[in-house]
Amino acid sequence: QSTYKYSGHRMPWASFLIHFGFSVTFATTYALALEKKMNWLTKKQGIPFGVAMWIAFHLVIMPAMKTIPSAKRQPLEEHLSEVLGHIFWMYTNHEVAKEILDRLNK
Repeated sequence: QSTYKYSGHRMPWASFLIHFGFSVTFATTYALALEKKMNWLTKKQGIPFGVAMWIAFHLVIMPAMKTIPSAKRQPLEEHLSEVLGHIFWMYTNHEVAKEILDRLNK
């Protein structure tokens, strides 16, 4: 299995590529929704969208696929870290996409 080293741990490249592929795909989808003025999806700087992504993938889809433990078996710290990370991720995507769209539409 092809791996790389991060913080002293061997990590599979496949996980890295899937994680960042997911991030880029959903950030791009969000930016397109922002451009199309889909306000129901892009309200509050993308924070609800980020929380929805966390719920869908970390609490439902990945546990169902058995790639991570069920939500009940994950520590509270993991939930807090992940939900805050998804909020920050989508807020940042919102602000960057908005700035780019504003500059393109001047």
